[in-house]
Amino acid sequence: IGERMLEGIPVTVINGPEDRRLTVTPATLALRVQGGVGLLGSLTSGDIQAIVDYRARERYGAKRLPARIQIPRDVTFSEVIPQYFEVSEQP
Repeated sequence: IGERMLEGIPVTVINGPEDRRLTVTPATLALRVQGGVGLLGSLTSGDIQAIVDYRARERYGAKRLPARIQIPRDVTFSEVIPQYFEVSEQP
């Protein structure tokens, strides 16, 4: 089992208002992943999804929201950098 830091994973916003353009800051994150050495060697940032749910603003009461991470099977992660993201609206 190995460990690797993947950087430049794009962060996507879901469940936002359709009449507004949403921007997430920062736009990417880094993730420390663990798994089989062969699997980690072929893993790319495109294999991982980082999703910020706009509706979670109600739960967190702020614009700083955590990302939900979706990773391939047989891979785990231990660290997300940064942990929170700001979502801003433009008309």
